[in-house]
Amino acid sequence: MKKFILFDNDGVLVDTEKYYFKANQKLFQSLGYELTLDTYKTISLKSGKSVLEFFKQHGYDEEQILELRDKRDKIYEEYIFHENLALPGVSEKLRELSKHFRMAIVTSTKRSYFSAIHEKTEFAKFFEFVVAREDYKIAKPNPQPYLMGIEKSGCSRNQIVVIEDTPRGLESAKAAGLDCVIVTNEYTADAEFIGASLVLNSIDQLEIENLMQLNSYQE
Repeated sequence: MKKFILFDNDGVLVDTEKYYFKANQKLFQSLGYELTLDTYKTISLKSGKSVLEFFKQHGYDEEQILELRDKRDKIYEEYIFHENLALPGVSEKLRELSKHFRMAIVTSTKRSYFSAIHEKTEFAKFFEFVVAREDYKIAKPNPQPYLMGIEKSGCSRNQIVVIEDTPRGLESAKAAGLDCVIVTNEYTADAEFIGASLVLNSIDQLEIENLMQLNSYQE
């Protein structure tokens, strides 16, 4: 029986993905390049790579790319630090789930961004811990983030279920030996989620009984 939920953050709990895309797109435009949504989805959401790798192919060195990353991050911060980005229905669903499951977050977001965003959402009270980008060396789709989540939870793999929204997140969870439920959004609704335990269109569709009964992985 499932006892612990590991949530992804961006796109599952908060509506940050569109702003991250816009920040990258604005950076590209400032340098005379175009970043389409389809390209962003393929590189970032499906493969888990940085779209800034594009600039290596156009002669930028590592120092220049770091400068571009800083510039992109400043644009992103302007978008996300001033609004409550909670997705509809999330607060109610977390309150409901917290009565039956222990919960935590495994995210690719910087801890400073996470803290700033969730000061407004007040979601942090539902979670025992947060595994943020600074806590591991290799990001999703590598399993390292979720392996750390398993360790910190103190639970066995078959007691844990992951809630994700992207192919890279699903791959990370599966590689860590975890059941994974997908909640799609406007950026990932057209993606393939082979191997997901469930694919849902809204967090409202997360049912307690269905989560508890997921047991495809055994110790």
